[in-house]
Amino acid sequence: MEEKRINLVEQNKRAFNFIEELYVESSFLIKEIKYYLLNNKDYKFVIGKPRGYQITAPSSLGLNSVELWSLKGFSNFFVEEKFVKKGKDKATTTTALKKGLKVIYIKIIFYDKDNNIEEPIIYSGVLYGFEEPDKSKKFENFIARIDKNWNKYIKDIQENDGYKYQNINEKGKFIKNKLFDINNSEEINDKIIKPLLELYKKNK
Repeated sequence: MEEKRINLVEQNKRAFNFIEELYVESSFLIKEIKYYLLNNKDYKFVIGKPRGYQITAPSSLGLNSVELWSLKGFSNFFVEEKFVKKGKDKATTTTALKKGLKVIYIKIIFYDKDNNIEEPIIYSGVLYGFEEPDKSKKFENFIARIDKNWNKYIKDIQENDGYKYQNINEKGKFIKNKLFDINNSEEINDKIIKPLLELYKKNK
């Protein structure tokens, strides 16, 4: 019994250490993407801040929602500064949903048993073609819906020529990479940044 308890303690420690390291490395990846985009010479990008300098992810602390206790994925977005109104304290952004808006969207999925995603992946893409949007609404509020309904969202974007929700219509193009295949700045630039900027230039 004592040996079993020691093994469980060790497994517990290793599990939490691994998850913490995965989260830390993923935050470094987002910061590296941010560095490349914010230093791009052709566009003046800013990182979206729905509730501050943080990620967006579905979560719950409910006793009946245990599957949402752990972070299984998250998203961030970037837009050109001309589309953004910064909060007075600069801790948040407001991006009006209007024609001409283009959004760079980053989605990382660590694990999703319901959709057979066992190896972490990263989607990087461009959202565009917003049709007859409600200018009183902002993308910062919409991102939570995208993240929560990601599987339907990406299917509609890729197979149904766009995503529709109430009076919000949009299109998008995404690049998919295995997260563990991106291990340094050169690979981030070659596999994410360069293809992403090409998508951004092509789609309006």
